[in-house]
Amino acid sequence: MARKPVIGLNVDYYPGGQSDHPLLQNVRVGIGHTPYAHHVINLKYHLAVEAAGGVPVLLPHAFDSIEQYVELVDGFLFVGGLMDIPPEAYGEDIQTDTLYLDSQRTNFDMSLGRKALESGKPMLGICSGVQLINVLTGGTLYQHIPNHFPSNINHFCFYEREEYVHDVHITEGTKLRSISGVDRLAVNSAHHMAVKNVGEGMVINATAPDGVPEGIESTQHDFVMGVQWHPEFLTGGPHGNLFNALVRAAKRA
Repeated sequence: MARKPVIGLNVDYYPGGQSDHPLLQNVRVGIGHTPYAHHVINLKYHLAVEAAGGVPVLLPHAFDSIEQYVELVDGFLFVGGLMDIPPEAYGEDIQTDTLYLDSQRTNFDMSLGRKALESGKPMLGICSGVQLINVLTGGTLYQHIPNHFPSNINHFCFYEREEYVHDVHITEGTKLRSISGVDRLAVNSAHHMAVKNVGEGMVINATAPDGVPEGIESTQHDFVMGVQWHPEFLTGGPHGNLFNALVRAAKRA
């Protein structure tokens, strides 16, 4: 039996106790069956990897194991989550009271992401994952979309992951256009931050009708790409093609 590509998935982190999220009314971050800190990941991510023919492996926040993680897996899926990347990571001060910051996940994702980029192995970032890739390559972020893009599009439809919120235009000549096979795609939306200045070697590959960047990809790597929407909830078709492409790239690697 041929060995399937192993895809490493980062995980979210909820500290012990509870805290309020500034954008989610009546949502207490950290509620669970235990008062202790725990890792969390939506099942949709690993199901999408399996459906694409990969073997999903969750990567808990074991900082001393990061180099071994990078050796172990053939590719990476950096998933979304409630955590916002702190502005200090891209050289800015906090400009909004809408950020939810968590140093534990930030420090782990930044450390793992750097090593993953150095390895040259395939990477797909989703939601905060695309923001992570952009920051790691030297890019910056819009800290709160409504402060920069007057629009009737609500990009933060947090609970409507299986519903289409708006279209994105996929840039001609990009890998995303080739992978998706379409120039326009209906997507869901659950983010309040977005890519501002792209990182070194990165290009924008998708844009919302109001101008918000919705995806980036590397011109210097075989497969380093991120999208701002959540394709794991919109399986099949162009959305499923993203995970298929990640697994194919991991097989090449």
